Amino acid sequence: MKRHRRKNVCSQHSNDLCAKIEHKKISYQELQRATTDFCEGNLLGEGSYGSVYQRAIEILLESVSIMIDVALALEYLHDGQSEPVVHCDLKPSNVLLDEDMIAYVADFGIAKILAETKTATETNTLGTLGYIAPEYGSEGRVSTTGDIYSYGIMLLETFTRKKPTEEMFTDERSLRQWVSTWLPDEVMEVVDSGLLRTQNEGDMVATQSNLITILELGLECSTELVAERIQIKEVLGKLNKIKRQLLQNQSV
Repeated sequence: MKRHRRKNVCSQHSNDLCAKIEHKKISYQELQRATTDFCEGNLLGEGSYGSVYQRAIEILLESVSIMIDVALALEYLHDGQSEPVVHCDLKPSNVLLDEDMIAYVADFGIAKILAETKTATETNTLGTLGYIAPEYGSEGRVSTTGDIYSYGIMLLETFTRKKPTEEMFTDERSLRQWVSTWLPDEVMEVVDSGLLRTQNEGDMVATQSNLITILELGLECSTELVAERIQIKEVLGKLNKIKRQLLQNQSV
């Protein structure tokens, strides 16, 4: 009897809570904009009652968060040790994601440890074509700035969905050169279309602005001149600022 009464009380309490919950009504047009016209790239799954989509802006929170995780790993390797560690083979396939979409940098098979008295070392072992810095191939010179170059290429690939090894890219036109040709005025020509449409015109403008900043950051990281490459701490500062802006837009 006691259990029976308790169950009734809980049921009544649940009913009261349900009665107080107000669900926001969303129009078909809002759903269409938020899911990039129900783009398959935003489709999470399908069931007997319908399909579940992810908002385009959430796909963008998520991509930025993954690249922040990778940058944090590089900061730890480069600045968090008594002797800097250079990964030497940073690329998407060496970044692992757990069930919470937290990124981890893996595969340290050809990583190098720099002595305190050195800012660079030499190696005969090269990383993956398309991601390795030019000085790796020409001089065999390894430094933390080489990882920054690889990170920049990854950043460009993440937001354009174009691999640096695709057939469209040659010695005359690399992924980096292709992106720089269209920035900043024609960013829509290079960015993955699934990241461009959001809920309203205001979000669209903000999203494009953030994407321009991200791609320009990728170009700063992957410049051929070693001395001009941005430091990983600056990368983290800029990406964290973008993430805060995207979170604000998502909550509106």
